[in-house]
Amino acid sequence: MPSVSVGADLVSARDSALEAAKRNGARRVLFLTVRQWKADTYTNTSLYFDLSAEVLDSTGSVLAQNRLQGREEVEGSFLNPPSAARENVPVAYRKKIEELLNTPRIADGLQSTGPASPGAGAQ
Repeated sequence: MPSVSVGADLVSARDSALEAAKRNGARRVLFLTVRQWKADTYTNTSLYFDLSAEVLDSTGSVLAQNRLQGREEVEGSFLNPPSAARENVPVAYRKKIEELLNTPRIADGLQSTGPASPGAGAQ
């Protein structure tokens, strides 16, 4: 599979999100990045993921961040692996997004009213 560089696209997407937030009067932007989301099925499904979330203020300063990376096994089926993957991978995706976002750090970043303090985005 060919490799694709998306660094410049991420900067452009972040800038676009910040501009849209400013136009709409938003004080916070939740910026999600999916660097990898791959499900590889034989009998069980191996799930490879690299997800990040950043809470930005209207100037683009990072107020909070979180990142999940790894590989996990998702329940499969010996008789019909593709069907099991179609059923279980979306459930795993929802769980990973919840795990990424349901942290005190992200919640505090979304609710904070002041400017970013030093180290606020540290993990």
